[in-house]
Amino acid sequence: MTKQYRARARPGACGMLACFSGGSLLFLADYPVQWPWLQMVAFVPLLLAVPGARSALAAGAYGISWTLGRVIPLGFMVDSFHLPWWARMAVLLYLIGLDLVFALLVFRARALRSWLFALVVAIAFAAIEAADSRLPLWGTARTMARAWSVFPRACGLVGRSGDTFAVSFVVVCAQALVVLGVRRRERWSLALAAVVVAAGGLLSFAPRPLATETLRIAAVGWGPTSDAPNIGARIRDAVAAGARLVVFPEVAFEVSPGARQATEAHWSRLARDGGLWLVIPFWDQDRPGNRVAVFDPRGQKRGEYTKRHLVPLAESFPPGDGAPLIFDIDGVSVGVAICQDDNFRDIARVYARRGAQVLVVPTLEGPPAVAPYHLRNSLLRTIENPMALVRATAHGQSAAIAPGGEIVALFDHAQRGAGVLVANVPVAKPSGR
Repeated sequence: MTKQYRARARPGACGMLACFSGGSLLFLADYPVQWPWLQMVAFVPLLLAVPGARSALAAGAYGISWTLGRVIPLGFMVDSFHLPWWARMAVLLYLIGLDLVFALLVFRARALRSWLFALVVAIAFAAIEAADSRLPLWGTARTMARAWSVFPRACGLVGRSGDTFAVSFVVVCAQALVVLGVRRRERWSLALAAVVVAAGGLLSFAPRPLATETLRIAAVGWGPTSDAPNIGARIRDAVAAGARLVVFPEVAFEVSPGARQATEAHWSRLARDGGLWLVIPFWDQDRPGNRVAVFDPRGQKRGEYTKRHLVPLAESFPPGDGAPLIFDIDGVSVGVAICQDDNFRDIARVYARRGAQVLVVPTLEGPPAVAPYHLRNSLLRTIENPMALVRATAHGQSAAIAPGGEIVALFDHAQRGAGVLVANVPVAKPSGR
């Protein structure tokens, strides 16, 4: 055990309370408070307590206390996503396990030189966050970067790296250097922390992406207590507002057994009569799956897309293969994804590589408290990639998001009920086009 720390055989009550408070600060940094700068101090209690523990058991207890401060308020706010008790317990144990691993890694690294300790713990947290975001649970919804998405001009680290984990690395590394600088009385460690914060701050500034044109898009949605609106009436509203494309929410329509041909003929006629593009999300009873069909202004079907990322415990049908569906409207390249797909980086990244400038995402939200988390996670896709995103949402918030993460139009259906959001969506020409 190094002499720089007072060893404790068992976790101290003050340390446990401090770690719980640190986890609570990490919660408060996110929605609904939206003070992401609290992340810059949330790790300090844990990084102070764990290296001072005499045993791995005590270090683990500090990690668990930090986790509980982070997840208990969230559990009350979202009502555990209405999961059965066993699923709630499994999620809680999983979340405890992530931070327990982090705390034990901090404990193991406690004797390293200050700069190496900071590097190891920052990499460890970023790696754990990366692994968590790749599991089929919530994608990047728990990343520290998502809390910053409400301030897209401060998300330059995400845009420059094309990933969310640079934010976690800088935040944790800076706090580790400060903690060790204070405890070991190393001024150079404090100076290095200042350099990390300054460099991270400079790289975090994101200039507003240059939009070269706009595409007028209509997003139809409805709230949890409102009925789905008449499709014909909403299309007429969109036409009157000058929209070139109309998007409906996830599984807005259902195709009865044996009725696929007749139903598609009806959608084709609506597109042709309106003289616009239609993105029709539907559930096909003959071939179970969550799909989207696209029709052009001539009424021709331009293809289908099948949802790739399914919601665990809620969706058990066959997922799609992620093959992109891209179509061109007035020289603007448009792609399609569905709901949970935009919680993950892979689908949006494929579309960006194929030159898509706008991603339209039919969405169906769960509990009302979850909807803002999903919307703010969607912002990350437009920050990571130079594309706009339009969500047509049931039970949540329809939105038009410019490249770089700025919300240019928002319609909260939970508050306002059924309606149509029509917006001129800024788009940027990809290089080489």
